Amino acid sequence: LIPPIRSGGPEALHQLAHTLKGLGVDTKIVYMEDTGSSLIPVNQVENLYSDEYPELITPVDENPLQQVFMIPEIWADYALSIAPHHTVIIWWLSVDNGLLAIGKARDYIDVIRHHPNILHAYQSSYANHFLISLGLQKRCLPLSDYINTARLPSASTPPNSPDRPEQNHRLRICHNPAKGKWLSDAFQASHPEMDLIPLENMSRSDVWRELSACDCYVDFGHLPG
Repeated sequence: LIPPIRSGGPEALHQLAHTLKGLGVDTKIVYMEDTGSSLIPVNQVENLYSDEYPELITPVDENPLQQVFMIPEIWADYALSIAPHHTVIIWWLSVDNGLLAIGKARDYIDVIRHHPNILHAYQSSYANHFLISLGLQKRCLPLSDYINTARLPSASTPPNSPDRPEQNHRLRICHNPAKGKWLSDAFQASHPEMDLIPLENMSRSDVWRELSACDCYVDFGHLPG
């Protein structure tokens, strides 16, 4: 179950579903919206992931009964409504969102902690330590991020970095200005000899080209990227 938005969390959920399907697991995606009191299906999601993951999208009225539901941490408070009849895996993709989710689920956290049908997934040590702090470590399983190179433009022949004389080489550092902008601004002010390349308002091909030509990528956000 995935919210109908494009961001890092939904992208990771799509990648997981894509990988599971490649391993022969019957996997489908259903987009849901949170009304504040329940999750309701979204019957139409235009131009979101349908071109990239067409094999995963399932019309709501054709969605078969599933044995395992994967939900993001923002919906942790709905796990108990699914768990009586199904296994539920809460993927704690973001500790920040997890704190908000715990705020909504604070009355149920003890039940969630011990429920036999609820598991917890994480993809970073940062999130793992967060789950340990909540006493959820006994029912945790690790997942890992990956890059689906088949979706990258010219994946077999990435663009070469431009030839630059070593003595005139200004370090090119790519970053996402939506994360830790105050820190990236401070870094740029302290290092005018380096070029900071913001990855924004770009197509996927443009991002691929900039990353292939830069010296490094820095995540200036506080969440390990």
